[in-house]
Amino acid sequence: MAEETTYKIEYAKTGRAACKGPKGPCEAVSTDRSVQKGELRLGTFFTGKDGRPGTSWRHWRCTTAAVLENIGSTDKLEGFRELNEEDQAMVRKALDTKQLELPDDVAEAQSKAKSGGRSAKAADKAAEKEAAKAAKAKEKEDAKAAKEKEKEEAKAAKEKEKEAKAKAKEEEKKAKDEARAAKTKEREEAKAAKAAASGQKRSRPAKKKGADDEEGEDSGADEEDKPAAAPTPTRTSKRTKAAEGVRAAAAAAAGKDVSSEPESEEEDEDEGEDRAEEQEEVRAAAGHVLALGTCWCVAILVQHCVLEQQSWGSCFV
Repeated sequence: MAEETTYKIEYAKTGRAACKGPKGPCEAVSTDRSVQKGELRLGTFFTGKDGRPGTSWRHWRCTTAAVLENIGSTDKLEGFRELNEEDQAMVRKALDTKQLELPDDVAEAQSKAKSGGRSAKAADKAAEKEAAKAAKAKEKEDAKAAKEKEKEEAKAAKEKEKEAKAKAKEEEKKAKDEARAAKTKEREEAKAAKAAASGQKRSRPAKKKGADDEEGEDSGADEEDKPAAAPTPTRTSKRTKAAEGVRAAAAAAAGKDVSSEPESEEEDEDEGEDRAEEQEEVRAAAGHVLALGTCWCVAILVQHCVLEQQSWGSCFV
């Protein structure tokens, strides 16, 4: 019984199969990855998920060193003996050296594709690294900007709070000044009202006097219109006569002439300005009269006691 194989090599019977080898080296030779009819190809046997067997094909030029290592020898390679002698020698050498011998143009294209792939990977890795670095730098800048913004907002809030406190303090001071001014104004108004009331109270007699004068003028006018009546004799009371006597005595004590003083009440009203001075003089004269009267009484008592020849004690009984 022949040994079971997992690989097969042959010339493509149709051009329908697509190459399953590495993409880069394959497309470096041809953008069309299909295996052309009559081209040397390598097949790998596999069993699908449904249990049915299948084969995946690739160009012989797209065979990797790992696959050559897995094949090992030509005994495990089905279809090897159907190849021409030149291709058999090429395959045998590849299995021995684990490296393919390809035409110069194909080898150069695949080498460029591999190096390009490595360069692309390195470029992608470098770009990814730069992107990560840029993202980290941006994150750092954003954090710094956020911190600065928070600091500015805190500063602005502090300034705003300070302004609010100053404004509140100013309004409080203004309210106190207004209250003080209102209180002062109220005190001044009360004082002015009190002064006005006091002045009005003081001016009431003057107004009454003025009213009496007006009534006197009106009555005088009425009397002027009336026919003159005969003068009626006036009665002088005892008190009035006594006052006139005291006045005359005071004037005599002061050395004044009483003939020049007014005799009627109407003349006293005309000389109202001199009345005050005259009253002061009368008070002073009354004092002298009182003193003289006291002395006179004492003199009479002494004389009586002498004439009656009585003692001093009996004189005052």
